[in-house]
Amino acid sequence: MIAQRTHLIAFAAGVCTHLFYFKRGEHHRNGSKYVKVAFYASVLLPATQTIALSVSLMSALRSSAAIFGYSLLGLYSSLLFYRLLAHPLNKFPGPIAARIGDLWLTAQLGKSDMHKTSVNLYNEYGPYVRVGSSYLMIVHPLAVSAVHGPQSKCRKADLYDFEQPNRGIATRDKELHHGRRRVWSRGFGDKALRGYESRVAVYVQLLLDRLYSSAEGAVDTTKLMEFFAFDTMGDLGLGKSFGMLENDSHHSAIKHLVDSLEMMGVRLPMWLIRLLVDSPLAPTETDKFLDFCYKQLAILMNDEKRLIRPSIMAPLLAHYESLSPEKQDISVIRNDVRFIIIAGSDTVAATLAFIFYYLARYPQHIEKLRKELLPVRSTNGYYEHDKIQNAEHLNAVINEALRLHPPASTIPRVTPPEGIMVEDTFIPGKMTVFTSQYAIGRCETVYRMANEFVPERWSSRPELIIERAGYAPFSTGSHSCIGRPLALMEMRLAIAECISRFDIKFAEGFGPDKFIDDVKDCMSWHMGALNLCYSPWSQSSV
Repeated sequence: MIAQRTHLIAFAAGVCTHLFYFKRGEHHRNGSKYVKVAFYASVLLPATQTIALSVSLMSALRSSAAIFGYSLLGLYSSLLFYRLLAHPLNKFPGPIAARIGDLWLTAQLGKSDMHKTSVNLYNEYGPYVRVGSSYLMIVHPLAVSAVHGPQSKCRKADLYDFEQPNRGIATRDKELHHGRRRVWSRGFGDKALRGYESRVAVYVQLLLDRLYSSAEGAVDTTKLMEFFAFDTMGDLGLGKSFGMLENDSHHSAIKHLVDSLEMMGVRLPMWLIRLLVDSPLAPTETDKFLDFCYKQLAILMNDEKRLIRPSIMAPLLAHYESLSPEKQDISVIRNDVRFIIIAGSDTVAATLAFIFYYLARYPQHIEKLRKELLPVRSTNGYYEHDKIQNAEHLNAVINEALRLHPPASTIPRVTPPEGIMVEDTFIPGKMTVFTSQYAIGRCETVYRMANEFVPERWSSRPELIIERAGYAPFSTGSHSCIGRPLALMEMRLAIAECISRFDIKFAEGFGPDKFIDDVKDCMSWHMGALNLCYSPWSQSSV
């Protein structure tokens, strides 16, 4: 009888733990604490019973196991009842298993194909799909502004708690983010961008040199564009190139970074990621990349020449050094330098690779680009960015590639307590939502010929765009990509210089369809070898 009462109390305690604790607030950062509490309790409870009640150790272990078991039974019974039958998101369609927990989505992404999965879910369930216990996918053009726009009250989701402490520009703290963004903006003004152009040109030239040296053989353009983007951002961000274009090989730090991002392809819940990150295991690939960045940052901070070289880090370091010693927080600068390298390189590298893929597949666009760009090329044979930044077809090609392959397509946000409206649909408060830019970009209700590469939709054929509000590859609002002007400058210069010097075609035996089919969505695009051949071309040869 006493045992039954004890078990009932344990069950009730489990239910109450869910209702009054786990159901409220966020707990993804506390996983390691819960593991420690469970461990200490599993030791102390049987020990206390053995000493205080003078029972055998075996009896104490059995009793303690039963108490733990009934507590967990109560906890998970309450949790399952709530998620399956009483949750605010139950009105939305989706797989029943997804209601139970976020690991359902992870189980679907063994091939790191969130982009394909989002399209399949949209086709099966419609524009609103519940993909986790409190996780909603929205494929609706008007959701972009409702979730990400300037007037949106949604805030960053737990994805941004990957690194702790996070007090840089990627922080979830709105006030801190606004303050960091003001400091960052000094590094992306018109004057700063003009100062960067000559530095970007150095790496465009190295890119051209690498293509000339290929002797018309197959060139892995995926790898080459990674070299270009990371070398450029290494120079502008850390004050030193990674040297990959010159050495024709990956820098170890970048290899560590790329390897570490693979885990994002299966969208592990943040509670599990934090549990893994906080565990006393050997340093991860992420740690190795961060260690390199922090060492390079220390060198940069002691380099007097940085004061006369324009860089993204210059205003960040100037602001840091202007603070009194007690207000200086090196973790802020460290968070920012990591973000510069990752966010500033991946988008450019992947987008350029996709663009060159489409130029090889549809070479008529190379001809259109040449007709547009060659008349404004400088007498020295190179392009100045201010002469091509408004080039209609060049920008259309970039926009179309970003529509079909938007970077960071599934950035999550948390709705405000009062919820939000998307057209005439109410989304409850405190739910995690994401607008799949990839799926929106392929909706026939948003774009005509949605699955086809038609750059003219952004210029001479605007009727192919049904709802422009769905297009936001750099996001929108207060969290939009602050480095967008620099990214576009890099892409415009690289494309213009390359198509003005080379014809581009797929290498012998290359499978274009398989290349696209094998692309992975790891929050950034990961793709296989894009083997292209570059044959020298000149205007005089026409």
